[in-house]
Amino acid sequence: SLPVFVRSDSLDDSSRLISIGFMSGSDMDFLSTKKLRTWRSKICSAQTDLRDKLVSAFNDNVHQLYTQINTLLDNFEFESVQVPK
Repeated sequence: SLPVFVRSDSLDDSSRLISIGFMSGSDMDFLSTKKLRTWRSKICSAQTDLRDKLVSAFNDNVHQLYTQINTLLDNFEFESVQVPK
């Protein structure tokens, strides 16, 4: 996986929990054992909200992808009609 450089203090709590939840191994070396337990506890207690936020973001991305595909197809159809014979 690629490293992501984000200032965690610029994220809202849900986004911070999600980003930490996706970390593994050496990505988490900056967290002390105590902080790691605290974050795990926060993630467990907020899992319904986090799940809702991730599903919403996924659905938004799928919608945007469909829109982009439809635009591409529409443009292709328009261009193919405009080609001179």
